[in-house]
Amino acid sequence: FPQLWNQFSRLTLVDFNMTERVTIDLDLDWSRADSSPNTSAKGSGRCVRGLTDFCIIEVKRDGRGAGSVVTKRMREGHVHPTRFFSARKN
Repeated sequence: FPQLWNQFSRLTLVDFNMTERVTIDLDLDWSRADSSPNTSAKGSGRCVRGLTDFCIIEVKRDGRGAGSVVTKRMREGHVHPTRFFSARKN
């Protein structure tokens, strides 16, 4: 089966009340499995796909209190949620 390594940088933000966590994944890269996962895909010459102008933002809430400030600001900037699914091995 074909295999890919992925690499990314992650920022995690948590509110003072510990009711919301935001993760932001940046510098997403994929490389072929025959390159080392500890070697930068960008520098190895084996990069399959790099998304430098793209990020994944995930907002997790415990359900208490008012709506998310992050979600509100994103909607004001016309950034709307998009869902995507990953294949899982059974």
